Amino acid sequence: MINKIYELKNISLGPDMIGIAPASRFDENDPIFKILPETKSVICLGYRILRGTHRGIEEGTAYHHYTTMAIEVLEETVMPMMALRCARILEEEGYIALPQKKNQVVMQEDNSTNPEILYNKIYRGKKAEYQMNYEESAAKCGLGEIGMSGTLLTDDFGPLQRYCFVLTDAELEPTPEFEAH
Repeated sequence: MINKIYELKNISLGPDMIGIAPASRFDENDPIFKILPETKSVICLGYRILRGTHRGIEEGTAYHHYTTMAIEVLEETVMPMMALRCARILEEEGYIALPQKKNQVVMQEDNSTNPEILYNKIYRGKKAEYQMNYEESAAKCGLGEIGMSGTLLTDDFGPLQRYCFVLTDAELEPTPEFEAH
């Protein structure tokens, strides 16, 4: 089963990086245990952001490539499909698997918005929706380290990556934690 997860890197639009953290790397109050109390492993699927998506911003010619290709296409299409594929591998083996992506509907702050959700559909001031800390979780999965900017830095892609997760009750072989520079 673990080989099938790592084989995701070899298929079309598969992740560039895969890391696995045991639940023991997370504090007992971490949101992963509120989202899926039975969590034993956290799988991180990481995707590089292509350098070409920054060219228009750098040159002042086109700004939409980054938001459409590096954010929307990756986070709304490619990554959820791969997280679902990973979860399906686990569930076919009898485990619970819960894909996670950044999509917050409950806004804990009174004056903030999620531009992906209609304003009248946002629940304000509620504390019910738990969100993983994506940067810290990716670091705990061994993908990279947290830089001074608060973002994940990897040797291969610097700060240019996005990631999604699968929480599972399967105990998987962990990826070693990344050694900070």
